[in-house]
Amino acid sequence: MKRVTLVALVVVCAFFAFSMETNAAISVGGMTFDDNAFADKVIDYSPTAVFQSYTTDPFIRYNVTAEQALLGSDLRSSTIELQANEYVTVGFTDNLIFNGAGYDLIIFEMFSGPEIGNIVVEIGGTPLFQQAISQGYMDIGGVYNYVNAAFVDLADYGFAANQTTNYVRAYGIGSEYAAFGAWNNLSVGVPEPSTMLLLGSALLGLAGFARKLF
Repeated sequence: MKRVTLVALVVVCAFFAFSMETNAAISVGGMTFDDNAFADKVIDYSPTAVFQSYTTDPFIRYNVTAEQALLGSDLRSSTIELQANEYVTVGFTDNLIFNGAGYDLIIFEMFSGPEIGNIVVEIGGTPLFQQAISQGYMDIGGVYNYVNAAFVDLADYGFAANQTTNYVRAYGIGSEYAAFGAWNNLSVGVPEPSTMLLLGSALLGLAGFARKLF
């Protein structure tokens, strides 16, 4: 009986460890996100789109891949002045954006000054204008630049409460998209190896004990 209780306790602990896992926090553009909140897959983009990254000199940039420019939370790399007929589509593989309280998605854009820019964001097949509001002149990793942010509410796209999406398409109006972050972020990633090891050990213990009983 003691062995059954012990093994059961290990199983319960493993499940609690799995359910209680939390993501580390990172600061981007003066805001705090889960570290897995940002787009991590480029789905497609216009063949004419150009992607570049800043050096430590804000007037000198070099070409990079779409993945380097659009994925993750690094604001130094971005598209270069996408025009109205150009677009980028990014996806989220270990998390989802869900329609929760307030805004749900933040799109960061580089800008030449403290201005309000208009961008076009398509979610769920619906394109809408969004305002990219200046967040100020800030250090984006060794270089200073103006950073804009568009605060997107999935409710504006007809999403029901808690409905999710795993992709975003953004069109150009002279836009320089740098990062796409889920503010209302739902993790769907793989559990930590340590949690899986604990759970696996517990299940093996139960299997071995059941074999002895029968």
